[in-house]
Amino acid sequence: MALGLYLHIPFCLQKCNYCDFVSYPITGGNLVEVFLQCLAREMELFAQELGREEKKMASLYLGGGTPTCLATGQLVMVLENCRHFFSWINGIEVTVEANPGTLSREKLQALKKSGVNRLSLGAQSFDAGLLAAMGRQHRAEDIMEAVFLAREAGFDNLNLDLIYGLPGQTLGQWEETLSKALSLQVEHLSVYGLILEPNTPWGQMVEEGILTTVDDELA
Repeated sequence: MALGLYLHIPFCLQKCNYCDFVSYPITGGNLVEVFLQCLAREMELFAQELGREEKKMASLYLGGGTPTCLATGQLVMVLENCRHFFSWINGIEVTVEANPGTLSREKLQALKKSGVNRLSLGAQSFDAGLLAAMGRQHRAEDIMEAVFLAREAGFDNLNLDLIYGLPGQTLGQWEETLSKALSLQVEHLSVYGLILEPNTPWGQMVEEGILTTVDDELA
């Protein structure tokens, strides 16, 4: 059986108010470079434990965090290291998670050239107020621009992540988000109900009675 590998890139531009994933805002210094060196070494050691057939890879997923907050050269290096240590089979699916606003024409073209054939865009909402409340660093216009640039670069497999049940979100806002997402004609929509963990800013605000969540019946 061919291998499926998930690589976690634990960096982002800013921690969102609902996020409980292991991720750290990029603040300068050499932390990212040190991490990428360690990641390459970990891939090398893991590959050494596998036989020739076991190194055949059918799927690769770069998640986070926000992988695309890395510089283009850093992303390409991660992909090149993975291709070096493992055998990518014909038809491999290579997915990179991306946040709108962290994608450029250059970065998308480099990802496509490096073998990425699927993008998962963390849209979450098309409402400006909700995006700001979540702590997202993109606008609705950035989502549309990201889809346009991805298509221009040759990507024909796009996913949009959406979240419902956000504090203060109305049914009308959710319907508008769905309508705009569908209008972009992406290949897949991943829709998640908001779950607030206690170690997040929003989770703490709910516990303290500062923030009210959406009624379960409405959500």
